[in-house]
Amino acid sequence: MDIAPFAALRYADTRPGEIDRCISLPYDQFGDAGREQRYLRHPHNVVRLIKPRAAELPAHELAARTLADWRRHGVVAADETPAVYPYRQRFERPGGALEGERWSFISRLRLTPLASGPVKPHERTYPDTVGERSHLREVVGADLGLILVVYDDPDGEVDALVRGAAREAELFEATDEGGTANALWAWHQQERIAELRGKLEASSGFIADGHHRYTAALGHWQGRGAADHDAAGWVMAALVSAASPGLRILPTHRLTEIAPGDAGVDGWRRAGLQVTRLAASTDAAVVADAAAVALARHAADHAIAYVHSDAGVLIAELVHAPRGSLRDAPWPDDVPDSWRALDVPVLHSLMMEPWMADVLRSQTEDHGALDYCNAYLEAVEIVARGERGAAFLINPLSVAEVRSVVAAGDVLPPKSTNFFPKVVAGLTINAFGPFEGTTADTTEDTMAP
Repeated sequence: MDIAPFAALRYADTRPGEIDRCISLPYDQFGDAGREQRYLRHPHNVVRLIKPRAAELPAHELAARTLADWRRHGVVAADETPAVYPYRQRFERPGGALEGERWSFISRLRLTPLASGPVKPHERTYPDTVGERSHLREVVGADLGLILVVYDDPDGEVDALVRGAAREAELFEATDEGGTANALWAWHQQERIAELRGKLEASSGFIADGHHRYTAALGHWQGRGAADHDAAGWVMAALVSAASPGLRILPTHRLTEIAPGDAGVDGWRRAGLQVTRLAASTDAAVVADAAAVALARHAADHAIAYVHSDAGVLIAELVHAPRGSLRDAPWPDDVPDSWRALDVPVLHSLMMEPWMADVLRSQTEDHGALDYCNAYLEAVEIVARGERGAAFLINPLSVAEVRSVVAAGDVLPPKSTNFFPKVVAGLTINAFGPFEGTTADTTEDTMAP
């Protein structure tokens, strides 16, 4: 893979307490309520670029004008010389456990076709979201959020090189909404950058987070003619070693509008899955704890906890089978071999599709038959409130399992993984379009909440 330094646009005021209120988790990690919270958090919160309010101006044009205003007023400014930016994240898992540290670096990454290039996807995307993100990139002329790419690093040699930044003073540290401390350095030295480029030249990798942003950037560049000299042919990315001890994946649970009913559960049994009662209670915490404990105990097997409500009582059942025992199950014809030992495809192809295939076809990232949730208790509480008919709780995939799917040339269903921590927006911006330096009238006062 090919990387390059760039002169990032960065917030000029990086004082603690100031920069914290300007950065944000990626646009797909919060809804409309989260956007409003970020609007109120700071008049220069990056949400005004990555997910602006609809107004008299189209949202993407508003984002472009907001960025132009910020540049003109000195809210953000480009570094004087191109750099690669070592990026450290210190975090604890939601709930306070598993403290850790992950190093990556931010650079430009050359866009290449997903089918033939060194950077591969591991999840499917939603076309509507890709189109919307591509249009935003075109109008703004910049990459506003980060893509997380995992690169092959068998000996951890590149990871060790990047970690060497810790011996120097960082540019700043900013704490995001999830409590992760995000620290940034800048490497301007050509020798260092050349060494990093050389070590990665023959490397390949996969997109961990940001499939829609990468695909959108690729489509935008190809739509401009895909010229090698076009600055839009590079995308801003945070690159992390597959050998990094801080590379974590958390589960992404599913919520469905209705429960499958007895007929659906009988179909699971015919497919070779066992269904065992775990708990029945009116207390969501009791049910969530029982599901989490059972999933941990059966992590070596296929295991999904199915939660539904019956006359106000929450019921959790464990749907499970020995791992590898379902290879000859009634899989749909389009399911590749690389899926058949993994839990997410078991859930989608053997448990959901037999009774909700039609509605799954109309699924989009923002609305459809499925909702997604990252917390056991929250998912169960949604069912308890009657907002969704059923929750399907699941163990996370491992990095090795994701790499095996990528190596086979396959991609998983959307939201199969939840890489943690999230790379945040607002640390750097990759501007490749012309800067007009205008403060033409905007529909919204970008200097006020």
